[in-house]
Amino acid sequence: MLFCIWPGSGSSSDGDNESKNSSVGDSGSNDGGAGDNGTNNSSTVEMEVENGATSQFSAMLRKCNLGKKQEQYLNVPVDFQLAHAYAERSKVELRMRGKSWPVHLKHNPKTSGRPRASFRYGWHQFCVDNSLGEGDTCFFRAIRQGSGGGDDHLLKVEVRKPDGSFLV
Repeated sequence: MLFCIWPGSGSSSDGDNESKNSSVGDSGSNDGGAGDNGTNNSSTVEMEVENGATSQFSAMLRKCNLGKKQEQYLNVPVDFQLAHAYAERSKVELRMRGKSWPVHLKHNPKTSGRPRASFRYGWHQFCVDNSLGEGDTCFFRAIRQGSGGGDDHLLKVEVRKPDGSFLV
């Protein structure tokens, strides 16, 4: 069993090898920055969607998450998908270190009555731009943009390397 701790919090939770839920004890951030697509997000204020088990997840990267460009994916935990209406979404935005990456969701047929969505197109570029490798743990936290009033889905990402250091 593997335990993950969200950076800056003192609580943890266990999960499977692909995705681990973790608790978050701190508030949202003011982390607006310019994305790779040339848009400036500096006027938006990010706010934490909620402070519960379905507002974040973590995943330790494996070979399947980092394989050939056309084959890379990261499955999103079902509870997180359901809480954030991924069945109705076609893409999300990953934000890390002041930059943003649009990532398309691939929807697979339901297996045993449970939907399955994964990060696909755009995931490869996110991994390359941040030099991610096997054994890195990505922490995803759902946030929303406060100024626009829209329901753009934004995930703040932090990465812990196998040596315990965090990408900054």
